[in-house]
Amino acid sequence: MARDRSSRLQDLARHLPYAVDDFDAARETFVRWRAEGREADRETAQLWAYCYVLWYFYGKFARERTSGASDLDGVIERATRRVLRSMPTVRDPERFPQFVSVLCRNVLYTYRQRRRETVEMEDHVAPVAPAEPGDLDRVLVRRVVARAVEALPPAISEVVRMRLLEKRSYQDIAEATGRSLATTRTYYSKAIARLREDPDLLALHLGGLPEDYAGEPSVEGDGKVRSDPPEGLGPRSPSP
Repeated sequence: MARDRSSRLQDLARHLPYAVDDFDAARETFVRWRAEGREADRETAQLWAYCYVLWYFYGKFARERTSGASDLDGVIERATRRVLRSMPTVRDPERFPQFVSVLCRNVLYTYRQRRRETVEMEDHVAPVAPAEPGDLDRVLVRRVVARAVEALPPAISEVVRMRLLEKRSYQDIAEATGRSLATTRTYYSKAIARLREDPDLLALHLGGLPEDYAGEPSVEGDGKVRSDPPEGLGPRSPSP
């Protein structure tokens, strides 16, 4: 079954003029279609979106121990329908790959919620562990985060890049940049405050971030999967 799915995706992807994980090319195709209305661009954007949907759900359902082929086909159909229906009305064409990614996450979340409500688990059946994000999601999120970081003013961009993307300590960053530890922390705080307002990062956070930029997911008492946001990038805590 897994081999059949892989072959199906490969056969479709051969008709794309670029790789499925080339998000910049996918975005350019979609933007061009929305601006110029070329039928060839619309068809290419649709095919890329369908290939992404397949890639996303094939990876997720490989780890869904209680799901069958009919469930997989159902979520693929729902996600594809929603993507194709929404293409003419996506508010920001520049964020089309992010839009498709978040839509898939939302469809998967709804599927899992409904399954918990309708399937009674036997006592001897272990809970299904949250599926790990696929490679495509990690690549997309890293590109979006890196792009947002590079758009910041150079001084604070350098600090947040070392801290957020390279995972370096404050002390290491201070020594590398010749700044004091206090200044380094201040610059990082300023950068995070700006990143909190970035629309691409907000969209990805609402859809659930892959583990490269989130804490380990956990299942809360209400059955919902939670994950901690990147350091400093989560929603602000309410004032006491």
